[in-house]
Amino acid sequence: NAAFKTFDFEENPESWPEFRSFAVQNSFFDEYKLGVLRGVFSLGDGKGIIDFLKKLADSDRFFIYIVEEKKPAKKFEFLLEKPVQFQKFDVLTRKELAAFIQIEALRLNVSLEPGAETQLVNYFAGTNSDSWQIVRELEKISLAGFPRPISADNLSNILPPTFREEVFVLTRRVAGGSLKFRLKALETLFCGREEPA
Repeated sequence: NAAFKTFDFEENPESWPEFRSFAVQNSFFDEYKLGVLRGVFSLGDGKGIIDFLKKLADSDRFFIYIVEEKKPAKKFEFLLEKPVQFQKFDVLTRKELAAFIQIEALRLNVSLEPGAETQLVNYFAGTNSDSWQIVRELEKISLAGFPRPISADNLSNILPPTFREEVFVLTRRVAGGSLKFRLKALETLFCGREEPA
């Protein structure tokens, strides 16, 4: 068994003591622990952060998965050395994104019209989705029961609106259309902290 917890230090810098407590507490039920950390590089070295992370790097029972968009500052470069395993995931270009979608669609037996494929590339490029999110959406599309090949209209019925959509477009969706689309548009407006009218 393993315990798993996520900590976002950009969103909540005061959660460091909670992470530290999670890391050092022994459990009768969990043999391993996994901490997914975001915003580690924004913490600096207060509270012995670097020494603590170095100590955890040598642990064979505690695993840290650090998600960052930038390279670490010099003081965190030890995270790029052994025993730490480091993997960089570059953002896919549009061409790479199109190829990835084609490969995954083929693997999932999802047949797309050319317009639908272009719509997916535009959608995922606009949302900065990672490959995991793309595969999850393609899995939903494969299970949606659409006639094959899947059209761009079908995709519009299943893809959630993006935060990049203009507020007035979402407001128009709230004002008209089916209840399902109005609720999706309202949810997007509220999540983006926008007023619906």
